[in-house]
Amino acid sequence: MFIFSSQLDAYVNAFMERYTTPALQSIAYFISTVSDAEVILIISFVLIAYFAYRKRWHEMGILFLSIGITGSLISLMKILFNRARPGNALEIILNDPSFPSGHAGMSAAFLLALVY
Repeated sequence: MFIFSSQLDAYVNAFMERYTTPALQSIAYFISTVSDAEVILIISFVLIAYFAYRKRWHEMGILFLSIGITGSLISLMKILFNRARPGNALEIILNDPSFPSGHAGMSAAFLLALVY
């Protein structure tokens, strides 16, 4: 399994490196900034405060639990998998484990909680 994932990583990395442009890097930076875990947390806490003020306990609880549980699981899985980023990762990405994606996980939890 590890050999397959390493080969897949190398293939995807080479593909992305081949087609990277300054414009695509700018788009990636924007998406990375908007979906940053800290940004999602700030927006979530503002919404949680709003829901508490409006006494919408169910919505408040769903958002609080989804963000809290997702953040905890992502942190635990990063420790368990400890998957390094590729050597040529965009410099906008911090030097932390690459899997699972905190951006994707927190964004999905936030949006799914709002949709619910």
